[in-house]
Amino acid sequence: MLAPTYIASQSARFDTTPGDEFRLLLVHGMLHLLGYDHVREEDAVVMEAREDELLGMLPLDARIAPVHVTRHRVGVDE
Repeated sequence: MLAPTYIASQSARFDTTPGDEFRLLLVHGMLHLLGYDHVREEDAVVMEAREDELLGMLPLDARIAPVHVTRHRVGVDE
């Protein structure tokens, strides 16, 4: 489930548009449903690469920087 208030909060926190944040969370959630995870660093690298690839196929309001897409490295993804 994608909560509009969470999307708004995240987009303000990370300076993205609500639309881009929605697309990011949609892709992120779908990858979890497909079995991807980011608990271990090596798994996070694989998941982030796939997110970047998929987000690159979508129309975005602004280009999201690849390393910061899932935000695992800054500890705020939970």
